Amino acid sequence: MKNRNIVLVVLSAGIGRRFGGLKQIKTVGPAGEVLIDYSLFDALRIGFSKFIFVIRKDMEEDFRNIVGKFWEKRTEVKYAFQEINSFLPSNFPALSRKKPWGTAHAILVCEDLINSPFAVINSDDFYGYESLSLAFDALSNIGNEYILISYKLEETLSPHGYVSRAICETDENLYLLSLTEFHKIGRKEGKIIGYRDSEVIELKGDEQVSMNLFGFFPTVFEFLQIEFENFLKEKGWNHEAEFLLPDVIGKLVGMNKVKVRVIPTSSQWFGITHPEDIEMVRERIKKLIKLGKYPERIKGKNL
Repeated sequence: MKNRNIVLVVLSAGIGRRFGGLKQIKTVGPAGEVLIDYSLFDALRIGFSKFIFVIRKDMEEDFRNIVGKFWEKRTEVKYAFQEINSFLPSNFPALSRKKPWGTAHAILVCEDLINSPFAVINSDDFYGYESLSLAFDALSNIGNEYILISYKLEETLSPHGYVSRAICETDENLYLLSLTEFHKIGRKEGKIIGYRDSEVIELKGDEQVSMNLFGFFPTVFEFLQIEFENFLKEKGWNHEAEFLLPDVIGKLVGMNKVKVRVIPTSSQWFGITHPEDIEMVRERIKKLIKLGKYPERIKGKNL
């Protein structure tokens, strides 16, 4: 029997440096919808039982008013707060750090709210119904491995600037072997170029990449706690260092601590990285509404 008690965790605490503001609550739909509203609409009809929004205290009022209050009327909603001092060891020195610790830390702050399988998504990405369905079905039918829904690299690039992506290497059975972060990926003179550390790499475009659509079980929290302490010892003094989900999962796979099944999707992805992406996102939303994939108005509609 399928496990139907599956939670959706929405990462919304980023500060949007390249965008220059809170892209999580930027209007993209005709009735005031923000991008995450479309993933939440999909998640509700797929059968996710609860939404957990990971946010910062300084954005709570705006986020609740624009996103939270609408969905609180339709399903169970909880909030987890990602703050600089969250889950820090008692002996860790105080820092003047302002940048959040990263996506793996964002998952860690949800620990007290989760006791069932859960999927993770970013609030500034559009994943598509099929991708969320793949995650939900996988989590309903497995119990000893994690999952990663992957996208083709060339379909996740922005025409308006560079992006960072974690490229998946898998075995013949599509189990993850490594997850390598590439930065400043973009098109140049007809080629796709990216940086692995300081090394320039030409990429093919058909590589499978993570867009932070993962599926986990509560066992992940123990791993995250241990790895966060290791991260703090190694890089905690660096105000720019981030405890990122792809880095942690790649490390755990490399140590044979976890198994991660990679599930490629053909769903259309798009997202907001740069300010210029907003108009592209709005046009794509309009097209999906015209195709009948979404109602013209999600906000104000009885779901």
